[in-house]
Amino acid sequence: MIFPVLQDFAAALAAMPSQHPRRRIVALLDEAIRRDMHFIDRHPTTLFQCLWNSCWWYDCPEAAKHYEPPARGWPASGPPWDQTGQKLFRMLERCYLDKEQATPAFPWARSLRPPPIPLGCARHILLLGHEDFVEAVAFSSDGSRLATGSADQTIRIWDTESWTTLAVCRGHESIVTSVVFAPDGKRLASGSWDGSVRIWDAKTGAELAILRKNGPRVKCLRYSPDGRLLACGSGEFDADYRHADEAIHLWDMGTDSEVRVITGIGKPINDLAWSPDGRHLAASYDFMYDEDREWVLVWDAATGSRVMGLKGHNNIVMGVAYKPDGRHLVTGAADGSVRIWDAQTGAFQAELGMHAVSHLSLSPDGRRVAVHSHNSGTIQLSDLDKKESHATLYPPARVHALAYSPNGCWIAAGCDNQSVVVWDAQTSGEPPVLIGHAHNERVLLLCYTPNGQRVLSSGVDGQLREWCAESGTTVDVIVDLMAHYTGKSIRALVCSPDGKRLAGDVGESIWVWDLATNKRLAEMDCPECSAWGLAFTSDTKRLVTALSDKTIRIWDANTGAQLTVLPQHGDGPEDGAEGALPGGITSIAISPDAKLIASTTHDHTVWLLNVETRKEVRQLAGHQQDLGEIAFSLDGQRVACRSANSMIVWDVETGQRLGVVKGRGNAQALANSITTFARSTLVYGTETAIIQATSEPAAWFPVALEPIVCHPSRPRFTGAAANHVYFLSLGGADGPAIESWFYSLDRRQISGPVTPVELRQLLESGNLPRDALVSRDRHKWYPASRIRGIRWPDG
Repeated sequence: MIFPVLQDFAAALAAMPSQHPRRRIVALLDEAIRRDMHFIDRHPTTLFQCLWNSCWWYDCPEAAKHYEPPARGWPASGPPWDQTGQKLFRMLERCYLDKEQATPAFPWARSLRPPPIPLGCARHILLLGHEDFVEAVAFSSDGSRLATGSADQTIRIWDTESWTTLAVCRGHESIVTSVVFAPDGKRLASGSWDGSVRIWDAKTGAELAILRKNGPRVKCLRYSPDGRLLACGSGEFDADYRHADEAIHLWDMGTDSEVRVITGIGKPINDLAWSPDGRHLAASYDFMYDEDREWVLVWDAATGSRVMGLKGHNNIVMGVAYKPDGRHLVTGAADGSVRIWDAQTGAFQAELGMHAVSHLSLSPDGRRVAVHSHNSGTIQLSDLDKKESHATLYPPARVHALAYSPNGCWIAAGCDNQSVVVWDAQTSGEPPVLIGHAHNERVLLLCYTPNGQRVLSSGVDGQLREWCAESGTTVDVIVDLMAHYTGKSIRALVCSPDGKRLAGDVGESIWVWDLATNKRLAEMDCPECSAWGLAFTSDTKRLVTALSDKTIRIWDANTGAQLTVLPQHGDGPEDGAEGALPGGITSIAISPDAKLIASTTHDHTVWLLNVETRKEVRQLAGHQQDLGEIAFSLDGQRVACRSANSMIVWDVETGQRLGVVKGRGNAQALANSITTFARSTLVYGTETAIIQATSEPAAWFPVALEPIVCHPSRPRFTGAAANHVYFLSLGGADGPAIESWFYSLDRRQISGPVTPVELRQLLESGNLPRDALVSRDRHKWYPASRIRGIRWPDG
């Protein structure tokens, strides 16, 4: 249903003059829908939700407190919320009121914080369909199709006009690491960690041939410019860091037979590139034993003989590409440089400084290069002639593959979050900086304070942040570990029941802070140990910790003194002995009366332990995968635990299993609401479902939020994906507060403020005459008779 709408938008934009006053608004709406088109296609009722969460935040005044200016500063016209003209947020508020009147209290997931990337920057499309990270991307030579390979062992072929899936290719038995179209666009080649190389019909997805059924892991595939040969780079390290096979294999695509193997390299291959005339094949390598460090070697494709080697990089070369004229070779390396070489002599010519390069793609005209860095998490677009960067793209997750389209208009990236992101390479708007955790550093932990007014978050960037749960804004940075301890981050986090203290594991030590002053109150030393789980007792006097040495320890939360060690968790018995928990503890929870401790272990078991006797009460089984969060219900009668794909609730007294829920969610919420599932969330694949009063989802959100926590009393939720913290409210039960209005008969005696819904009720009840005056700002007034339905004048 949504794809014809997108075609209408495209037609409207094509027909509108560039200076049309509403073209900007139409283009932004088109961008917003394209971002979530696959999600909307699966959940058609979320169209308004997706528009609100992107468009309302584009230019509403509330957005200002969430951003810092872009690196190059705001444009001359200022940020969107300060610009004049028609406002998107006003349009969305009118739509909301229309929808609220038609469907009162309709449920939807309303974001209380702007999206990671605002509208109006480099336009992008999000392609969803894979069920694991996307490792390979490639455009067809005419740009009409995009192929993607994934760790879900499939290849998807997408139509680049509608961005719908044309075919799904199945046959590989491991991660698909490389996909490439033949120059004529009729065939598609793929390689995998299973060692096989397969050929598919590029239109139907039918398997045409298997060039190799098994062998070393395939790293990359490249067709020769005339399409007659297919080159395969392979190789992998074995347990002793020796290589099983590091050869370049060449197949004749007319006969599907192997014609040449280039061997004797002694190192796995990262990337391959054919020279435009098809005579030479350049290969970059994953590891070098040679002291002269020739990270790139060029081979004669006809004879397999070495032509030359390139020296100069100081680390692994991750990408290599020839310019279209064949005179220059471009390489990108983990040493943080992109170098340009003379393709005939191997002489070094120029260098661009970057973050450590993880992926590289050259534009078809050879003038621009797109470089991704795992260090920065960004994609840098640079002009090779001017030797300068001109734009930065911000992918939503770690990037595994990168490709320019043949016309140079699009850049596609395969990402860690199962998505493919496609950017318009012609737009270069740099987004403002959204205040929060560092861009390339994942959020690890979240928790609400007991009163629900604050949220605490910990990230790989070493920051412990405090947020306002009502507005989604940062209140304070409690601690920045990276400023004092390189590489440290908080890996376990818990707030005390009275909301006054916070405990966190910082690696070999557990710290307790006063939330009112952010001062450190106590420190528990745990040499050579990390805490997998933390829990305060109900009186906040004691802190229970599950440590990586397989022990559960109880500490005085005021002084940091160790009080008790529970021996059943490894303090004595070895793995497999009576009383030992195999594989160590993954998480813990303490009952409200502080009499029981629930812990999870790597053998997929939940253990209940008596604190006073220090003995096992019972074991709870049922999960088949590694266990995560565990929690007691508020009355202590139930305990819930989550794994990778399900959640189970047990009765504490009997050990009876009360229920199983498919999906991943918040264990505390599930333990409290096993019968109603009120205010809970479940993650399915790339989406999050919000559960309100029944086991059926009340609303959906287009991002898999992990971790995610539920507000203690309101239908609100806080979750994270990559570095971004999302604050969600279940609209209907907790809808937006639209701007208040005022009303008067003579502009002198003014009543209000009232919400638009309340104003509508006054009009419909007859308590406010139709000739009354209404206003948003008490300066510009409108006759109430101008209000039709629930549409308001655009004051």
